Order: sequence, then structure tokens, then C-alpha cells
Amino acid sequence: MPDLPAFSSWVKQRRKALDMTQAQLALQVPCAPVTLRKIEAGVLRPSRELSARLVQLLAATPDEYPDVLRSARQASPQPAPRQPALPVPLSTLIGRAQEVDQLCSMIQRGARLVCLTGPGGVGKTRLALAVAHRVQEAFPHGACFVDMAPLAEPQLVASAILEALDVAPGPEWEPVDQLAHALAGRHALLVLDNFEHLLDAAPLITALLRRAPNLVILVTSRVALRLDGEHRFVVPPLAVPDLAHLPGLVTLAQCPAVALFLARAAAAATPVVVTEANAASLAAVCAQLDGLPLAIELAAARAALLTPEMLRDRLAQDGALRALGVGRRDAAARHQTLRATLAWSYDLLEPDDRRLFCHLAVFTGGWTLAAAEQVCGDREGPGTSARHNVADRLAVLIASSLVVRATDADGVVRFTMLETVREYARELLATSGEEDTLRQRHLCSCVDLATAAYTDQVDMSREGLRALDAERDNLRAALAWSLRPVGQPELGLRLAAHLGQWWFRRGHDDESHRWLAQFLEHPILADASTEDAARARYWSGKHAMMRCDHRLAVQRFAESLAAYVALDDPLNAARLRHELARVAREQTDYARAAALNQEALEYLGAHDPTYFVADVLLTFGDIATDQGQLSVAAEYLQESLALSRQLGYHVGVGASLMNLGRVMCLAGDLPQARAYAEASLALAWQEGYPTLAGKVQVQLARIERAAGDNAGVARHCVEAITTLREIGIGAIEIAICQELLAGMAAASGQDADAVQLFSAAAAVREVVDDPIRPVDRAEYDRDLAAVQAHLTESAFAAAWAGGRRLGREETVRLASDIAAQHMAQLDHDACH
Repeated sequence: MPDLPAFSSWVKQRRKALDMTQAQLALQVPCAPVTLRKIEAGVLRPSRELSARLVQLLAATPDEYPDVLRSARQASPQPAPRQPALPVPLSTLIGRAQEVDQLCSMIQRGARLVCLTGPGGVGKTRLALAVAHRVQEAFPHGACFVDMAPLAEPQLVASAILEALDVAPGPEWEPVDQLAHALAGRHALLVLDNFEHLLDAAPLITALLRRAPNLVILVTSRVALRLDGEHRFVVPPLAVPDLAHLPGLVTLAQCPAVALFLARAAAAATPVVVTEANAASLAAVCAQLDGLPLAIELAAARAALLTPEMLRDRLAQDGALRALGVGRRDAAARHQTLRATLAWSYDLLEPDDRRLFCHLAVFTGGWTLAAAEQVCGDREGPGTSARHNVADRLAVLIASSLVVRATDADGVVRFTMLETVREYARELLATSGEEDTLRQRHLCSCVDLATAAYTDQVDMSREGLRALDAERDNLRAALAWSLRPVGQPELGLRLAAHLGQWWFRRGHDDESHRWLAQFLEHPILADASTEDAARARYWSGKHAMMRCDHRLAVQRFAESLAAYVALDDPLNAARLRHELARVAREQTDYARAAALNQEALEYLGAHDPTYFVADVLLTFGDIATDQGQLSVAAEYLQESLALSRQLGYHVGVGASLMNLGRVMCLAGDLPQARAYAEASLALAWQEGYPTLAGKVQVQLARIERAAGDNAGVARHCVEAITTLREIGIGAIEIAICQELLAGMAAASGQDADAVQLFSAAAAVREVVDDPIRPVDRAEYDRDLAAVQAHLTESAFAAAWAGGRRLGREETVRLASDIAAQHMAQLDHDACH
């Protein structure tokens, strides 16, 4: 009988001849697939029982059994190379299950070079180890971990890997050739950790993969290798809680960033329990640290000294670089502090890249390439001969994991830094001697953006609104810097004046009021008579009116009117007369309102066929509505609606529809009233105009009151209060909701609550000088009289006084409770 091949080869040949996979054969034996792989590779001698089972399954003839079994027992498998043990982490990996699965899947699908990139401290090493432990059984020759951080020169990489593999260097071999020879026959996993400072040795990886066809290499690096066949995996920070919508305590504790904090605090013998009292602070700490694992571990180490509330405040005050201090003694030096790990990445950059990294700290909340080129580009720095090529330098910073590239909901590519990274860059900028120059260029860039988006002629475009939305944080930073002693308040005033329209559209009236007040009351600008100052006073008046501060509105409009008269600008002077007419109407001074509005219409109708004319017609409609002249009001409002539609003036269309709904409601045509109001509400949300949305919700509540639908009244009142409180305006609209709910409370016997709501609403009207309209007076008096009839004089007086003592939050809570009770009662009645 001819000599049989070695048992390992025989098993492999017979399995293939029978068209079986290793997994299928292993299932029938049964044994682990890795055991079968090692037998076929000649690195594992099977037991007698396993040999007999394999011979039986692989269908050898009975005459072959003795020889094959003898071959299995006598054949000496080739000695297996030593399988270096992977380092065993001493702590549990938290919050990375999805990433581990994704990376294991990449390797199982055949990726032979996988590079984990990300900023320092994001957990690349820990994740790579978890993956290596998960997949090592699939590699007959095991997995080997090599820490590259201690190496100073790329030429040492091959020798370091040989040492980790326990292969003695031979004098007749170059380390690179010896390494390639040692790995050529191995089916192994090689983990190369911290490769970012050895990129010149990256071609060695390609050479090894070519000469060792069964080798898989997993690399961690802050910079991508940029090699053929490289599969890049950007390791993200841990997920952090949504501070605006915190989950329940159990869910919050399971959020990856919070879970890591709790685990590391417990490991340090200072366990932290999530409670109602500290939940928001814990979430804020994790969010302030961007979910960066190293930063969270350093923060958790402080749990013995600082409560979550104290840690949150210290991070806000001092920043993470100063607040967190030193970490574990056994950690690598570059991971002892956040500053050290960031300095490690920074020191690897070329001088021009370092300079751009430092300059980009001027941005807050991200930037576009165009903004970076405008602020940081086209400049020569000390020691550099070439001008900044921002796009190329930015690509280097992205590859170095110091800058993050993202695409927003509109498809615009933006760039940002993790806050801890930006804090480090900000420190460098502060000591560079160039900060004031960069901040001035940043301010000029923001002014250009705001003036491009602003228009005096039509409603602000969606593109303009979105452009300013995206740069909200940068705009705030530019405004703040312009007010500093080294800043430029004149440019800041110009920026604020051109942001007025955006603030108005987005309902940011409180923020607008604060910024405009700072500039208009600035010692250098208080007496300014420039066009910027006139525009700023105009928008200050608009926002004061939205905040129901009619005294300030009249003051600002009058100042702006005087400035435009002095500037010989009759067009804007006419617009200001219209604004003063609107304030007079709010104060129910209808004679003055009509006169000022007529003056505005006479000039604007002849010289400015734009949305201002539509607004003037709208105000005439409001004046007529308030006085019960419904047919006159409808005429003006229909004319305003037609002109707004013709101009594409969406806000004007929405306001005209809302007010037509009010007129139809007063006229008793409730289906038409509801149709107008619902169309207005849909447009308000579509165009991103929450102020209009809140007002329309009030109008819908009035319509449901007229229809006798108490559940509808309650629902729309709650929606209106919620919408308006979120943007910090609408005192009168909220007061109207309170009056509507007070009428409902009185009808259901909640007399004391009804009186308190009437009283609180009356107090608001007195403060803002906004009386009840004549057309609404009869209904109001009837509701108030009904509750008075149920109470004694002393009880009514006591409840009225109690309403005056209620704070705004208490009043809103009372109104919301009454609304909820009515909705719950009606739901109960419907079910029974």
C-alpha cells in the first residue's frame, strides 16, 4: 500500500473531496471549528477518539482504518509557534458592544488591515483588545499585541514585533526580512497599538500582508495609515444623555458615558448612585466631557472629593484640562492627564498644521471650509515660507483625529472639535499672540454672513435662516468679543442690527433684547446716529413689543424714527410710524393707531410695494377687529393676504390667515375660522416661526371655546403656553389662555382657581399696558360675573389677592393643571 500523506493533509483532502466545510465537519464530530482548523494546519495532535471519529466521518475504506489511525498517532505535527498571550484588561469594557460587533464583522468578512482611529483618550486600545480577545480563536497561531508607544524611531518597528513574537533576532537577517519570514506561514492576528508617530514605517505593514497571506493586522492610531486595503474605523466617543430630554434614572444609568462614570467611581471605592437630585449634574458632566472615556475616568476619580454637582460646576468654570488633574499611576504618561494626551497628538503635527489647529479655536460650535479659509487662510506665519492652504491643513487635522468632519441635515459639510480638544487649542491660541487678530477676522466673517442673510425688502429666505441657525454659537462668540476692551463695538452693533430679523423669525426675543441693549447702551454707541444704530433701535423695538414691553418699544421706535429722519430716509421713517401704530393698537389707543398707520400707508403705498404694505393693511384689519368692525377687518385682511402671497411673504400670509380666523370666529362662522387658523398653524411650523405658531394656538383655543369644546380649549391652551414659554415671549397670549381656562374653571365649580387665574392675567395686562379688547369685553365680563356670583365678596377678594401673589411659574402650573383636569374628565366621560 503506498505511503499515506500526513494525517493533517489527509483530513483536509478528504473533507474537500466530500465538499464539506470545516464548520460542517466540526458540527458532526462534534468539536470546535478552531480545533479542526488546528488539526488541518498540523499544529494540534488529535486524541485517539477524535482520530477514530474523523476517519469514520471522512469515509475511508475499512482496509485503510489501521494505517490512517496509525498515521494520526505517529505523525509528528510541526511544532506550533509560541502564541503570545494578549494583555488582559483589568476593568470591564463599557458601552462598546456595537463597535466590537462591527469590528469583528469586518475581520470575519475578510478585512486584513483594520485601522482604529480617533482622538487621544477615546478608547482605541481598549476596543482593539476587546476585538482581539473576541476573534483570537479563529487564528490557529494566535494573536499578538505590540505596544508601539515607547518606540522613538520607525526603524525599530520590525524589531519590536519580533520581540513580541518571541523570535530571536538572527545576525544573518535584516529585522524586516526575518519578520516577514517568521509570519509567512502563520494564520495569526497582529495588534499594533499607538502607531501614529511611526507612520514612516507604515509600508512595512503592506509588505507583511503581502508575504503572509493568512495574517490579519489590527492597528490603533490617531492618524489613518493611508495604505492600500486599509479599512478605517473611526472610534466615536461614548454616547451621552440628551440634556434637554433626560430619560428615567434607570435608563440614564445605562447610558454608556454615565455607566462608565458610575463603574469607575465604584472601582475607586466611591460609588455614586443616580438620584433625582444628581441626575442632571451627572448627565451634564458626561456631556461637558464629550463622552471621552479618558476624561470620564479622570472625572470619576474625583468622585471622592467632589459631588456630581460640584464637578459639573468646576468643569464649567475651569474646563476639563484644569479640573480633572492626574489619572492612574499605571497609565501611560500621555494618558496621565488630558493635557498630556492632547500634547502627544499636537507634537506630531508639522508647524503649519499646528498653527491652523491653534487658529481654529476661534470658532465655537463648528465651522465651514469657507469660514476657515476666510478667518484662518491667506496668511503667512513666522517661520513658514508658504501661505496657509487651509483645505490641505484641515485634512491633516481630520486624519490626526483632532478635527471632526460631519454633514448637517441640509447636506452642508461642517467641521468641529471635541470640547476638550478645543479647550487645548484655545489655550494655545491665547498664548500665540495672535488671538485678537483672529477674533477680529472672525467677527468680520460673522458680519459678512449676517449682512448677506439680511434683507429689508422681503421675508428672510430659508437659506439665510439656516445659515444663521448653523452659526448661532459663532455669532454669540463674535458679539461677546466685540464688547471686550480690545474688541470693536461698532462692528458688534452692525452684527446685532443685522441679526434682528433672524432673532425675530426664530422667536429669540429675550436674547435679542439682551444683545441689542448692551450695544445701544454702550458708552461709545449710546449717541450713535448711524444707519446701524437706527436699524438696531428698530429691531430692539420689535423685540420689546414681542416681549409685551410697550414702554421700551415706544422708546426704541421713536429713537429709530428720529434717526431715520435725520438720515433723510423717509422710507424707513414711514415703516417706523407703522410700528408705532401697532403699539398704539396694543394699548387700545385706536385713534392714534389709525392716524399713524394712515401716514405710513400713504408713503409706503407709493414708494414701497413690499411686505411693509402688507403689514400696514394687516394692522388696519387688527384695529377694525378690536372694535367689532368685522366686515371692514375682513376686507383689509384679505387684501393683506393677497399681497403677502404675491410677494412670497410667508409670515404675512400666516398672520393674515390667523387674523381672518379670528374675524370668522367672532362672526360665528366656526368651520371657516378653524380652516383659516389651521392653515396658519401649518405654515408657521413649516416656515420655522414659533412665535406665530403660539399665537395661532391661542386663536384655536378661542374657536373651541366658541364651539363649546372644553377639551379642545384645554389642549390648545396647553400647546400655546408650551410653545411660547419655550421661546420666552407671549405674556399677553399666555394671559389670554389663563382667562379662557378661568372661564372653564368657573363653569365647573372651581371658583377660587378661576378667580386666581383672572387676577394673575389682569396683573400681567396692567404691567404691560395691554387692556382687554372692546370686542372681547362682553365675554370677559360675563365669565368674571359668573364666578363672582358663586362667591361671597370676602372670598372673591381673598382669591383675587391670592392670584396677585402667584408667581409666573405658579400661575402657569395652575392653568396647566386645570387644562389637564378638563381633558382627563372629558376622556373619562367619552369612555363611559
